[in-house]
Amino acid sequence: MAKPKNCRSYEFTGDILDHDGEYKKFFRGLTEYLKGKLQRIEVKGSRHNYNQYTCGQLHDSRNPEWRKLENLWKYCEKAEFDPYAAIDAIEERIGVKLECDCQIINNDVENRSKALANAFGADLGKPGRDFDFF
Repeated sequence: MAKPKNCRSYEFTGDILDHDGEYKKFFRGLTEYLKGKLQRIEVKGSRHNYNQYTCGQLHDSRNPEWRKLENLWKYCEKAEFDPYAAIDAIEERIGVKLECDCQIINNDVENRSKALANAFGADLGKPGRDFDFF
């Protein structure tokens, strides 16, 4: 995607988002924006229920309906931040290579853990804790 015309430079955006307070403000605004743009679904299981947000599209570059990080780009345009710097900052903080807006708002590690518990009856709990099998 082409970089928006009216945005700060990559370096300036990176410097702003390096400060915890500014990053939290940006990220909180982004998550609220995404909650309004993405569809919320409830995943029900035998042991755990959880909410997840979805763009409703298959995350595949061959899918003509899917736009990679489209909402993040729009939010960065509104905030006048460089989207590339914002993506790098988010990836660094959450430790995940971003493919879609869904990943920003969903806690994939926690959701996968709950899905495994629903499928196999194992409560994986917190790291460092023994497993409980039912």
